[in-house]
Amino acid sequence: MDGHGTIRAGAHEFWPILEAPRPSPQAIPVYKSLRMMQAIVELVAQERPTRIVEVGIYAGGSTALLAALAPEATLLGIELDPGPASQLARFEELGGSVAGVRVAYGVDQGDRHTVQALVRETFGDEPIDLVIDDASHQLELSRSTLDALLPFVRSGGSYVIEDWGWGQLRESMWASTLAGTEWPPGEPMAALIFDLVMAVAASEGVVDDLVVAPSTVIARRGVAPLDPDGFRLRDQLPGAQDYQAP
Repeated sequence: MDGHGTIRAGAHEFWPILEAPRPSPQAIPVYKSLRMMQAIVELVAQERPTRIVEVGIYAGGSTALLAALAPEATLLGIELDPGPASQLARFEELGGSVAGVRVAYGVDQGDRHTVQALVRETFGDEPIDLVIDDASHQLELSRSTLDALLPFVRSGGSYVIEDWGWGQLRESMWASTLAGTEWPPGEPMAALIFDLVMAVAASEGVVDDLVVAPSTVIARRGVAPLDPDGFRLRDQLPGAQDYQAP
């Protein structure tokens, strides 16, 4: 982090657009909080991932940040919008390397078949080191994505869910944006986090560890082999149908 409250990676400066004024015309906007960006910087520094999947890239600022942090990695972006991602293009204009970046536009995160086909096409038989879900923030779509991708994550790899706590927000930088609206619609994302907590306790080898922070949850993949075609996290949890997250 530099003195402007931004993140510097290599020759590039990344600006958390939701928190601070733009420090310079060259700063690349990222639609995340500074805290969320710092969590990704720390995770990449610790784990040095070489195969990354980012679900929900929006304008591509976060994808550019990942490309700058892990320039040797292969990075698959999955985005519902038709693209192209303006800030990813801006990163390339400023000299950033996107050689390892592949973005699939127009893909619904709930389309399990397509999401898994993209992973297989991109990585072959190699496991994923890091998944980041910053897409719809809707419970069932996010649950579908986790069921589709967790079997591909290597033992010890990380599955990250961002903005998980929107249903419990009261006073935050999001409050004025969300006031009087129902966004994201439907049941709060916290229900999925409760599933992951139960998995740590009840499903040996599926999820070994869980780190919960205000905006980011990091699930650490265990050693149990999972069937990509049929895996559902809730099937691994005794009594999962008998509770509801608040």
